Amino acid sequence: MNTILMTQNKNDDRATSDRFDRVFWERFWRLIRPYWTSERRGRALVLLSPITALHLGTVGMQAVFSYVSRDVMNSLQAKDASRFQHLMRLFALWIVVFVPPPTHI
Repeated sequence: MNTILMTQNKNDDRATSDRFDRVFWERFWRLIRPYWTSERRGRALVLLSPITALHLGTVGMQAVFSYVSRDVMNSLQAKDASRFQHLMRLFALWIVVFVPPPTHI
């Protein structure tokens, strides 16, 4: 009984997934096409550009942060105190520069 249900669920998931992709993109394009083909398209691109730049910047900062975190763990494992202290200073600088202050004060 469970084997039959599991097989049926796998088939349902695959069919739903295939249908979801095609149907989703068709509906999505039907929804956004009037806006992206209208006279407001230029303004939309102007607004989309900084959002894309901020997103790419965030991804880049997260990548650097992961490398620094990895190096901190490696220096702890190697018991390299001078390297650890250097990385902690770098980590503190990273936080001061890239973590925005609270704006609700």
